[in-house]
Amino acid sequence: MAAYDLVIRGGTIVDGTNIPRFKADLAIKDGRVAKISGKIQAAGAKEIDAQGCIVAPGAIDLHTHYDAQLNWDPYASISGWFGVTSVSVGQCGFGFAPTRPEDRELNMRMMNRIEAIPLKSMQLGMRWDWETFPEYLDSLDRQGLGVNVGALVPFSPLRGYVIGMREARSRTSVTASELNQMKDILREAMQAGAFGFSADKNLEDRTEDGSALPSHVASPEEFLGLSEVLSEFGVGHMGWTIGISNNAQEQHILLAEMMRRSGRPLHVALGDENDGYAWASEVREEEGLPVVIQQTSMNPVAEFTLAEYNMFDYMPHWIEPLVGTAEERAAKLRNPAAREAMKDDVVARPHERTNWNTMTVVEVKHERNRPFEGMTLTELGQAQDKHP
Repeated sequence: MAAYDLVIRGGTIVDGTNIPRFKADLAIKDGRVAKISGKIQAAGAKEIDAQGCIVAPGAIDLHTHYDAQLNWDPYASISGWFGVTSVSVGQCGFGFAPTRPEDRELNMRMMNRIEAIPLKSMQLGMRWDWETFPEYLDSLDRQGLGVNVGALVPFSPLRGYVIGMREARSRTSVTASELNQMKDILREAMQAGAFGFSADKNLEDRTEDGSALPSHVASPEEFLGLSEVLSEFGVGHMGWTIGISNNAQEQHILLAEMMRRSGRPLHVALGDENDGYAWASEVREEEGLPVVIQQTSMNPVAEFTLAEYNMFDYMPHWIEPLVGTAEERAAKLRNPAAREAMKDDVVARPHERTNWNTMTVVEVKHERNRPFEGMTLTELGQAQDKHP
């Protein structure tokens, strides 16, 4: 009988502890690293020749939107190419389970507007052989995955599943019966292996027609009710996106109560000082509440066009002009009155999103605009004697 389940031989180990890389064998037993040595004599039930390869711990990506892509790309490319072996989906309160057939298109279009996941890719690539959350997990299992997947139950599809997705975008409360249905769905999902649930209060995130997300308009009682379900399991966590908000302090009060009722950790996604670093430290120190605010380790760089993505939905006069096809958007953006109102929004609500010094024209379509490539929007405005 083999001493180990797996022995990886002759690889170059980079263990993440900041020591120099070194060549060694590595043995695994019962899912854990059992031994690292220059030469392991004992055999493994399975052996891998890793000569010329790097052997390293897999990275865990805590915040992804691979919910759709995993349908046609089980390796979560390009994350899987660079050492990510585990991804978390269902983030920010949107995703694709549970989803009734009549709401599939709405949920795909919501993901398209908020995360710029190409709509055509989703329409062609998603199997939709599920409706409930457990069925979604089963669908991924049947397909096979090249990465580990931890899935949160997204709040907006959950609410839409119970009261209808369009109504879920405007109704500010649910009945006791409807809340019980939502809790039952989360309970069923947890039993099937869900990691918890997530929600989004970021005003920058909107549906395909510019309306509010279901999580934007939902009552506090709904989130508290779902939190109580987690207390029944003693596992899982709550994911939350505060983002650009008019009521961050109210959210802090709600989130603290959600942690008290659930007894589970809170993960605030992509936080900054506006998301409450001071608040998080305070509730951890005073009550021991388990809140973690995620932050990036580097400044992210993103390419976008206003034809397919709108990062300015937190400003009211930017929403309607940037709804519709690329042609419809371009026509509305030519309207002088709309442009003036949009400019007033920028002045009234300064934010890093409108720091035009950090936005650069990367590529243009028409030759007449070629001189603008490489300019920041501030420089472009100065060149044309216009507001950026």
